[in-house]
Amino acid sequence: MCGFNRYSVAVWAEGTSLNTGTPSQQLAEAESSPATPSPATLQANPGLAGNAPQLATPPSFLPLPLQDDWVKLSSGEWLKGEIQVLYEDDIEFDSDDLDMLVIDWEDVLELYSVQIISVRLVTGEELTGRISIQSGLLRFDNHPGQYSISSILSMAAGEPAELNFWTGEMSLSGSLSYGNIEELRLDFGLELRRHTSQLNIEYDGTLRESYGFDVEDSRRLFSTF
Repeated sequence: MCGFNRYSVAVWAEGTSLNTGTPSQQLAEAESSPATPSPATLQANPGLAGNAPQLATPPSFLPLPLQDDWVKLSSGEWLKGEIQVLYEDDIEFDSDDLDMLVIDWEDVLELYSVQIISVRLVTGEELTGRISIQSGLLRFDNHPGQYSISSILSMAAGEPAELNFWTGEMSLSGSLSYGNIEELRLDFGLELRRHTSQLNIEYDGTLRESYGFDVEDSRRLFSTF
């Protein structure tokens, strides 16, 4: 009888009708019905797949179908733009109105992407697709599983090709002076940064020529990781 009372409370809490069968029948039915893992269970077991829909449904006030990536912050603000990269608890987001932003990952409550995102999990697994994050769970449009956001190691926009994990800037400037001294000067620079690591590569140089002779030819290669 104690087992029947305990199970009756559990069924009522889930909002289902009370089974009028015997306690043993109710227990057998409960054991045969697969349960969907709760967010708490997924949080304790990163990478545990459930039976939830592939993508979370965006709020009704967002324009559908989505044409941009959307991020909801803990302040309640919504940002529209493009996800760039997530690494070391910071997400880079190219906002339509605020340009490039670096946002603390803890401040992101919801996220919906229209572009393909490559995600690396703490297990070393790499998954790719359009993603949604809601209620602390990561879902893909082409994968039946759902993952706790604590299992995300890094992510970057684009297919998992090496080129998509790099960004860079190049600069070139020059000057030409006449007078008592004729001089031509060229300055150039290149900076590369890998999204999912701390690897930065910088290369710069200066060329100066006066009256057809090289006055300066300096170059520097510098990297941090």
